[in-house]
Amino acid sequence: MIPLRRSFALPRFLPAASCMVASLCCGVTSPYCRLLVAEDAPPPFVVEEPPRSALEQQKMFHLPEGFHIELVASEPEVINPINLNFDATGDLYVSQSIEYPIPAMDQPGRDAIQRISSLLPGSEGRPRVETFADGLHIPIGLTAVPGGLLGFSVPQLYFFIDANGDGASEQREVRFGDFGFDDTHGMISSLTWWIDGWVYGCHGFVNTSEVAGSDGEVVKMVSGNTYRLRPDGSRIEHWAHGQVNPFGLTIDPWGNVFTSDCHTRPATHLLPGAHYPRSPGDGLGLGPELMQHSHGSTGIAGIVYYAAEQFPQAYRGSLFIGNPITGRINLDRLERHGSTYTAIEQADFLRCDDPWFRPVDIQLGPDGALYIADLYNCIIGHYEVPLKHPKRDRSHGRIWRVSYTEPDATGAGSPASKGIDLTSAETGQLVDALGDPNLIVRTLATHQLVMRGPAQAEQAVRALLRAPTTAGSPSTPEQRAHALWVLKRWGAWANQDWQTALDDPSPLVRTHAVKALAEGEGWEEARTAAILAALDDEDGFVQRAAVEGLARHPQPQAIEPLLKLLAHTDHRDRSLIHSARIALRNTLQSSGDYSELALRLQGQSEHLTRLADVSVGIPTAAAAGFLWTRFNKDEFPEERRADVLRHVIRNIDEEELPEVVTLAESFADRDNETQIAVASALVQGSLERGMAVPKSIRLWAERLIRPLLTSSDPANVHRGVELTTQMKLSGLADELLALCTRESPCPQERLPSILALPGIAPAQMVPLFFTFVYDQQEAPALRQFAAEKLANSKDPVVREQVLRALPAVPHIVSIGFARGLIVDAESADTLLLLVEEGKISPRVLQDGKIDRLLPHSGLADAVSRMNELVKHLPSMDLQKEQLIRARLTSYREGSPDVARGEAVFKKTCAACHQLDNQGQKVGPELDGVGQRGLDRLLEDILDPDRTVDQNYRATVVLTVDGQVFTGLATGEEGQLLVLADQTGKLQQIPLAEIEQRRRIEGSAMPANFDEVIPAAEFNDLLAFLLSKSVKKESAAVPPTNTSSSSGVQP
Repeated sequence: MIPLRRSFALPRFLPAASCMVASLCCGVTSPYCRLLVAEDAPPPFVVEEPPRSALEQQKMFHLPEGFHIELVASEPEVINPINLNFDATGDLYVSQSIEYPIPAMDQPGRDAIQRISSLLPGSEGRPRVETFADGLHIPIGLTAVPGGLLGFSVPQLYFFIDANGDGASEQREVRFGDFGFDDTHGMISSLTWWIDGWVYGCHGFVNTSEVAGSDGEVVKMVSGNTYRLRPDGSRIEHWAHGQVNPFGLTIDPWGNVFTSDCHTRPATHLLPGAHYPRSPGDGLGLGPELMQHSHGSTGIAGIVYYAAEQFPQAYRGSLFIGNPITGRINLDRLERHGSTYTAIEQADFLRCDDPWFRPVDIQLGPDGALYIADLYNCIIGHYEVPLKHPKRDRSHGRIWRVSYTEPDATGAGSPASKGIDLTSAETGQLVDALGDPNLIVRTLATHQLVMRGPAQAEQAVRALLRAPTTAGSPSTPEQRAHALWVLKRWGAWANQDWQTALDDPSPLVRTHAVKALAEGEGWEEARTAAILAALDDEDGFVQRAAVEGLARHPQPQAIEPLLKLLAHTDHRDRSLIHSARIALRNTLQSSGDYSELALRLQGQSEHLTRLADVSVGIPTAAAAGFLWTRFNKDEFPEERRADVLRHVIRNIDEEELPEVVTLAESFADRDNETQIAVASALVQGSLERGMAVPKSIRLWAERLIRPLLTSSDPANVHRGVELTTQMKLSGLADELLALCTRESPCPQERLPSILALPGIAPAQMVPLFFTFVYDQQEAPALRQFAAEKLANSKDPVVREQVLRALPAVPHIVSIGFARGLIVDAESADTLLLLVEEGKISPRVLQDGKIDRLLPHSGLADAVSRMNELVKHLPSMDLQKEQLIRARLTSYREGSPDVARGEAVFKKTCAACHQLDNQGQKVGPELDGVGQRGLDRLLEDILDPDRTVDQNYRATVVLTVDGQVFTGLATGEEGQLLVLADQTGKLQQIPLAEIEQRRRIEGSAMPANFDEVIPAAEFNDLLAFLLSKSVKKESAAVPPTNTSSSSGVQP
């Protein structure tokens, strides 16, 4: 047997072009400490300091006592490393990119995958960096598989073949693709080959991909998603839906999948089939959150579950998370409640005083050390800094290794792990390695045994599974758990094997036994019975494994056991509850017949309530019929009635609709709150179904909401305006008009009423909006908005009034008219003629929105005519720069107040942005926004089109009646497109009424905050945003000991 752990001094890692680098412990003092001490601001998005050598940088790390950091490789051999992964020889593969973040698809690829050999402790010679594959376009995710490497290069996932085993790929084959690459900083990343034979991975931000394996089953992923695929290209499956830009994936010994993500939470425990933030949802709500904190950043990359014995006990079973924005490795301890993890924030594990340090990936090595991909760049933001910024570095990159040495009485080191080449190990050594304390070693050994086949090892592997389990047993739970997967993947897993595994005293073994049993199609009776029996296991992980299997392979006989499980599960086990709801929903949707089930459960109200709860996630007439029957009996609590009724009217058979409407009207004698909820649900469900709102319901809703609009209570008026807008209640036009005038009885609701008016009462809007246009006492932004809406009109009388008004109004109003005129080719031609004839200033064509929309107007010569008209004008960029410089001076010379700034934020920004868990998630979240610094904040607020996050580009919609809507498309609800306007208000536009719909390059955020927010309030807002940086923390200390429930329980 080859020993898997040996003592070693410290490995001889070299920077590629320098002498040996000595390792360093924490506590090193440095003249650069002020750059990133805990109480100071984190690095700016563009670091002005020059890069340092690897040796200089190494002296600037801070780690807890006993930990050491060493350089594995650096430039010029490694440049801009992105993802890391080990193979069974102990070699480390690195995807790197000179082109990142812009793929040069019009020229031969210049990027590569590098292989670093001889780097593990005990290896002979020095680490060697050699090219495994080149000619690539931004390679990211990669993992070693039999015969070579599975790796991504825009836009496909390739199998890179190393036929002769020399460590270099001679040819490549497409396994999956094409994947979308509208955005290039996520794409296909973090590929992880797990013991079940599947490769798990992340799908990046914004991109839309429709890919299939050789089985023809198509998986569609829009923006952040996770999936699993077969290395041979035979199949790909969705794992979980949602997240913004997952980048970093790790799996714990039980098979739980965790990802790191940007703009949601730093880490998430993903339940298969669940939906997470930024997903359209499935009717069951979002999967449980792992944490509530953000680690002071919205940019997170790389995650490791530490499953080895080299780090102290307090760190085992914890999550290490890369934070390239703050230049830190964050740490979270995991607590377990049943099958649910909760992450407890700890002091940062690693900090670096060099602001170029950018940890973008972390991997656990076979030696128990952490390996860190350091992009080493003065710029890390993909959208925060322009993609073509000249200071984006394309010549640096480092790989670091963090290890631990336990000081003994003499101050020397204690033994630490040594890696081995598993490809040359004897079969018996591989069998022993299935029990290695390091999960990576166990996983690689599992793959090696599967690759070699059962001929030489089947007897030994099966013996592990059936070994005595008393004290002194020759096998461990880890060995038995991995052994059962080896047998399963060989196709040699006999009935006696899985029955033995299901009876194992270790919940770890039982969990994997259930997972393995649940894989594959064609469940026979014995397998189904075993899975159902596992629902009653005493361990939550075993129960959830059974539930997840039933969710993938619905069994009609599982409905009552699942209901029983839900009835008896501790409310703290949120993961088991949510997974059981998914399984129950899938089973009901698969069976489709509620009648027999409802009869069988008659009188069991709690079970029927749980069926109804998940039926809201089944968009079928059968589910709607079941819900309607229970609604008809008034069996739903108040808080659920609206959701149920909305589902019913959206999905029920058409012949039953009149009965639904009639019964709903019977709620007219209930209290006002109940009536409003029911009427609103009926209206919303009708709109989502794509049908006209029944007249009786519309009149009922108007009768309920009219008193709100005329109330003396501003809160009631606010609610009335929202409901009127949402339900498009044209019968309330007079009340809405009264709120729009300068004499409005509720001044704070005047603006929302004005914004709602075009969609509610377009005819009544016209005279009032012309009043706004000519009234010099009105706010310039309001006059501009009114002008734009008037110019949208296709009414020839209104259009003639607009053309007469254009030459006489001030510039800001003429911009509004001009914006409204470019909805089609004829109107765009009219606008350009007016400019050419000198009737309006060509400066209107420099408006950002007009500049973006005019090329899409359908007018063939629009761009050339526009360019000719503005060629002698000073650039808008120059004007914006002057504005930004002026506001910078104003801020520095003023006396801004953070508290007042918070009030400005709530009034002006919170409708679209969330900060410290306050506000709406329409636009990007702003946690840690103060890191951007004053200059960048001014650019983002005053010139939002300068750097536009692809996920927040504006959408322009032209309806058949000539209305134009601009905003952020948040998704579709049935037959409605949902659009968030510049105030954060959601607009619902029937799909059938949309004539044109297009995304434009500009931001959905308005660019006139210099006009909307008074200068003093603007300065207060800046002060508030700048105060929101990384929170103050103490120096890194070892975390609290992990409780026994957090780790593996043999």
